[in-house]
Amino acid sequence: FQGHIEWLQEPLISIVGTRAISSQGQRDASSLTQALCQAGYACVSGMALGVDAMVHRTALSCPGGKTIAVLPAGFGTCYPRSHTSLMAELGQSQLLLSEYLPHIGIKKHHFIMRNRLVAGIAPALVVVEAALRSGSLITANFALQYNREIYVCPGHLSDTNSAGCNQLIEAGANAIYSLPDFMSDLETLYRLQAIKN
Repeated sequence: FQGHIEWLQEPLISIVGTRAISSQGQRDASSLTQALCQAGYACVSGMALGVDAMVHRTALSCPGGKTIAVLPAGFGTCYPRSHTSLMAELGQSQLLLSEYLPHIGIKKHHFIMRNRLVAGIAPALVVVEAALRSGSLITANFALQYNREIYVCPGHLSDTNSAGCNQLIEAGANAIYSLPDFMSDLETLYRLQAIKN
């Protein structure tokens, strides 16, 4: 790890979605992350293009915001390369996590392994935008296996970027129709979890 490992003890929420983020997806990811950071949650994502990057950058811009990036390679490799400066900033002021030794580069199966960690690290997962073949659906499937709560931003019927999200809602995931209601649900989820523990 690099950075604030103690943040793993904070209330965590994982947020994932498409790399090909739309303007609506940017607004949704940004408003969700801002609300979560202001409420004291640390936002977890995978430092990929699109939704992941929006989550990390929004958290960085929030006063006191916390974000955790789970990497698909060792610390010696930045993927994507365009996120070199983002990775450096996250390592200095936030938290980077990797299950690989620093010299281990990127391999195709690492992405699924990274998604598994993102799904399991927090009690709840938010999917902002996802097409039918999106890696975010793999993350959601892991979250389901780990008995995590899944929240989804619904999209228009004709929007291919949201087809995966709409499919998750049809399968029983929680649709986010209101930010206050979503935040209230999360608060209840953490309160119940505290009682169980």
